[in-house]
Amino acid sequence: MKKKRYILLLLMGLMLGGCSVQQEDEIQVTDMVEDFYKSINYHDFKDTEVLCSENMKQSLKKLKDDAAFFTQYKRFAVTDVEVSNDRGTVTVESTDVFGNTVTNVWDVIKEKNSWKINNFNLTKTAEFEDNTLKNDSVKKDTLYN
Repeated sequence: MKKKRYILLLLMGLMLGGCSVQQEDEIQVTDMVEDFYKSINYHDFKDTEVLCSENMKQSLKKLKDDAAFFTQYKRFAVTDVEVSNDRGTVTVESTDVFGNTVTNVWDVIKEKNSWKINNFNLTKTAEFEDNTLKNDSVKKDTLYN
């Protein structure tokens, strides 16, 4: 009987330990994405690159020459984080200085024990835009200008 209790306690401890790793990953991803948006606001592309995977750095190199491409954000908030092993997605709702509010989804990846922005998830972002347009809460030109 004592042996069964010990095994049960051991299993519960392992299950709780697994949850804390998941939560820690979600916290790290949230912090990293917030730093990413802050570095974009400051047009600090050296810091931005540190937060990007090798894949995303290639895309960033193409865009950073035109700093005007990057808007400044008046507000941004991570609204959802989903991680599994070394991959995940992050949903961010942001409002730029012009008052345009959009929801973006980013793919993230864990490289060398650090979470990085891996790619802009066009498919999931488009789903948010489609739902927003269907609900008439934002005009179409707000999303694309």
